Amino acid sequence: MTENNKNAGTDLFQQTTDSRQGMAVVSQDGKILYCNHRFADIANASPEQITGTSIAGMVQKDDRDRLNEHLARAHQQEQSSDRFCFNHAVGKEIAYNTYMHSFKAGDLRAVCLVVENHTEPACEHIPAPEAMPAQESVPGPIADPLKKETDPPLKIMLVDDHAVMRQGLAMLLSNYDDIQVIGEASDGKEAVKLAREINPDIILMDISMPVMNGIEATRIINAEMPNIRIIGLSMFDPADQAEEIRQAGASQYLKKHGDKHELLSTIRDASVNSW
Repeated sequence: MTENNKNAGTDLFQQTTDSRQGMAVVSQDGKILYCNHRFADIANASPEQITGTSIAGMVQKDDRDRLNEHLARAHQQEQSSDRFCFNHAVGKEIAYNTYMHSFKAGDLRAVCLVVENHTEPACEHIPAPEAMPAQESVPGPIADPLKKETDPPLKIMLVDDHAVMRQGLAMLLSNYDDIQVIGEASDGKEAVKLAREINPDIILMDISMPVMNGIEATRIINAEMPNIRIIGLSMFDPADQAEEIRQAGASQYLKKHGDKHELLSTIRDASVNSW
C-alpha cells in the first residue's frame, strides 16, 4: 500500500466519522489497512491500534471461516453481506450486519467492509447460516433515513485524482435511489472532456489536481455548460480557495472530511430542478 493510497483511504473514512456505519479496508490476506473510529469502537480502540491486525481476530471463533469465505467472494468482485458476532471490548459478543464491496486503486486491491448495528444484542439469536432465508445473503443497499426517491435520479460525475476517494464516494452514493454516478475523471482536463460527453446534472469537483486543477475546470465547464451544477471539494478550508471556485462557477464548496448528511443535502439542493 503506497503512501498516496493510505492518504486517499484516510480521506474516504474521514467522511464517515459521524456515521452510524463502521468502515474498514481489508487486504487480501485479511489485515485491516484502515478503519474509521466507529469500526474501532467495536474493540474500544483507536483506528491506529486496529490497523495491521487481522479482521478474523475481531469476530467470534465460530464466525471466522464464514467471514473469510465472504471476504474471498468480495475480493473476486462480488458484493457480499451477512451477520457476524464481533468480540466487543466489554466482553459481550454483539451481532452486526456486515456488507463487503471490492475496489482497486493503483497497487491497492482490497475490500471495503461496512458494519452496522443489529437489533439483536446477543449472538445466540442469529440463525445458523444454513437456516437463514435465501434472501438474507443477497447484498442490497444499506437502509438510511436520508434516502429518498425521485424520478429521474440525479446524474453525478466524480472528479478526484485519488481513485480510492472516487470509489468511496461512488459506493456511498450508490445507496440512494435518487442519485446515480454516471462518470469519473482523475483531473480537470479529463473532467472537461467527460462533461462534454455525458452532460451530468452535478459534478463533485476536487480542487487540487494535476494537469488541470478543479478551479480552471469549473471555469471552462460553467462557461460551456451552465446547466451543470458544480460542487467544489477540498481537504482544506481556506476562504480564498472557496471564493475562487465559487467565482469560477461552483454553486457550493464543501470539505472532504465533512459529514455525509451535508454532502447529500448539498447534492439535492444543487439539483437542476431546484434552480
